[in-house]
Amino acid sequence: MDGASRVDKRTVEGTDYDLIVLSHVLEHLPYPDDAISEIASVMKPETVLYIEVPHEDLMRLNHGATDTHTKKKYWHEHINFFTQDSLLALLERCGLRALGMQSIEAEGGGKHWHISSIACSLQPPNVNTLADSAS
Repeated sequence: MDGASRVDKRTVEGTDYDLIVLSHVLEHLPYPDDAISEIASVMKPETVLYIEVPHEDLMRLNHGATDTHTKKKYWHEHINFFTQDSLLALLERCGLRALGMQSIEAEGGGKHWHISSIACSLQPPNVNTLADSAS
């Protein structure tokens, strides 16, 4: 895509970004907290972090079940499975707050799936998060 490029940590530390995108990354990482915390450490107050992860039926339809992992029939390269609540908790642990979140239905290649998308920013002191307002 025109204007988009991969960057290394040295470049990131010396540059201000308006938007950082993690599209279908967190479900592959063994320690998503570490990745989000590292990104948060270079964000400015006006930077928006946009995240997309699969909102798999396993998580979407079995919300709150404690035996969800036993319902997974086909394992693949995804090692993390997120609910919207778990995404909010992850962001909060890493010092971020949700600006907006939605589950998007998508179709392609004869398949139908859902994607959780969330935009977030650094958490200012003493500001309620989406997680707070949901309770």
